Amino acid sequence: EGGLRDAESALDQLVSFCGAKIREPDVMSVFGLVSRQMLERLVDAILAGDIAGVVGQVAELADSGKDMLRVVHELLEYFRNILVYQASGGSVEVLGLGAAQLDAVKRQSAAAGSERILQIMEILTDTASRLGKALSRRTLLEITLIRCSRAATAVSIDAILSQIAALRNGVLDGEPEPPPAEKKKFPEPPPALIPAPEDVPASHSPAEPAGIERLAEQWHDVVERV
Repeated sequence: EGGLRDAESALDQLVSFCGAKIREPDVMSVFGLVSRQMLERLVDAILAGDIAGVVGQVAELADSGKDMLRVVHELLEYFRNILVYQASGGSVEVLGLGAAQLDAVKRQSAAAGSERILQIMEILTDTASRLGKALSRRTLLEITLIRCSRAATAVSIDAILSQIAALRNGVLDGEPEPPPAEKKKFPEPPPALIPAPEDVPASHSPAEPAGIERLAEQWHDVVERV
């Protein structure tokens, strides 16, 4: 992030905790960072709409003591890379990513359009501003990523309008229109439900018909509702 002195201080902390030999898992553990592989799996689950997978990975992050706010910031940066890759027409120079990271961004950029990526980033940005005051950061992150998963797989209005336009154009170009729907024919009420006059108790006046008579009168409505 352009802070050389901060980086040197971080290196001093790592040396004091880990000694002369420092590995990537040590860095992740000391500073609460999320590994690239874990972020990649989480983004895959979001873009696939795999809510069970998302919730499971949030549990894994919480159990390993990760900072939920840092996770949100890391996800924002990750989706930003996908969006920039899409907006730049696949240009890799503006990203400055390694080969493995670039391969993942290329693959994931094909899984969702720019509009959906923007929706996901808006949800994450809103969560980042609320996470500091949340009573349960884990719960808020779970809700956020479930919303992101739904946004990634929901059918957009533009897609629906395109399908409607295609259907309309097909009809205008001479394709036969579908046959008009036949009028629904509902079955007649079973004979057993139409009581004979002598079966109706005398206590029921014409203004207040028996329940079986009321059912017979409204039989077509009953069938239609069912």
